[in-house]
Amino acid sequence: MADNWESIKSLKLSQVFLPGCHNAGSYQLAYTPFEPNMLDKYVFTQDESVLEQLIHGSRYLDFRIGRYSRVKSLVDLIIQPQESEFWLNHDFVQVNKLLTVLKEINLFLNNTQEIVVVDVHAFPVGFKKRMKSHVELLEYFKLHLGDHLASYTGYETTLEQVRATGKRLILAYNRVSIVHLHYSSVWRPISQKWGDVRSVEDLHKFITRTMSKPHLSGMSAVMAELTPTAWELITDELGGLRTMMDTCNHNVTDWFRDKWGLTTNAVAVDFIRSTGIVSAAIRWNNAKAALLRSIGNETDKIFLANSTSTIDKLT
Repeated sequence: MADNWESIKSLKLSQVFLPGCHNAGSYQLAYTPFEPNMLDKYVFTQDESVLEQLIHGSRYLDFRIGRYSRVKSLVDLIIQPQESEFWLNHDFVQVNKLLTVLKEINLFLNNTQEIVVVDVHAFPVGFKKRMKSHVELLEYFKLHLGDHLASYTGYETTLEQVRATGKRLILAYNRVSIVHLHYSSVWRPISQKWGDVRSVEDLHKFITRTMSKPHLSGMSAVMAELTPTAWELITDELGGLRTMMDTCNHNVTDWFRDKWGLTTNAVAVDFIRSTGIVSAAIRWNNAKAALLRSIGNETDKIFLANSTSTIDKLT
């Protein structure tokens, strides 16, 4: 983003093509060959740490967070309330500590001028009917990333306007009631478009339907990955998420290098290193910005959705 800043700074958050990582916290680092077990095959969706994902070019991080009680000793249990410990989950499976990831995001933001969107989208453990858990989680984000949290100004805010505030972390939270209570540091939910499909063909059909109906309010994210059924998990007939995405990610890259890149907002993938989604986003953001400059500032997503012939002349 910073390398093309002068070109793309006028794009709105709702217009910019953000390459992203589905279940960004469900990563496993392996520096030597190993034989994955059944849990490994279907839990891990990334093979880079969040810091590495950001360095690679991801700017949209999809988080699923679990809250767990932490008791240091019996004495602690007696004399003080239980402390909370937050983890990044894949459904009900704990994968990586949230604190580790927040430190990595902080390190990245401290050393770049990039804008990052964190979408806290699901709360699989420890949040049901517990408003206190949400309050604790937001306080946790403020404690570790408060210096970077941008105040809510709406998704029609331009990249330049975000950076001008001195805060470059957009924290979207998928609970409207919480957003209303914490407007100063939390952004409205991002609409995730998830197909729950198992084949490349069905994923293409789903995204085709999704892209035919432009999202006209706020930010949206296409979740461009395959999802196994419970039976397929048990039988391992698909060979794991890595094998599934090896057959899919080059297609996803091609789809968003084509016309879909014009109107898409965020695109989240599994195993981002095996895609070209970052280069596709760079290409299309430069093209979108050129189009907007050529027609002035009176446009919006409806115009962009009908401007494929114009964009051909610019790319």
